[in-house]
Amino acid sequence: MLRRLVLADYRTYVDGQAKVSAAWQLPDTWSHMSILNTARSGKFSSDRSIANYCDDIWDVSAMPVEL
Repeated sequence: MLRRLVLADYRTYVDGQAKVSAAWQLPDTWSHMSILNTARSGKFSSDRSIANYCDDIWDVSAMPVEL
């Protein structure tokens, strides 16, 4: 069963990899796509989860860290 599921979307995977390979060959395009991808990612769910634990369970607040 699993084998069929993998094969069912293999063409889509290969096509996607071809697009990635083409973009990688164009440094300006790759950089633009990378920056947009990072900018659109938003907060990580783990960051939000930890903040919720701090507020709702542990009752602790953020502490500044000097670098």
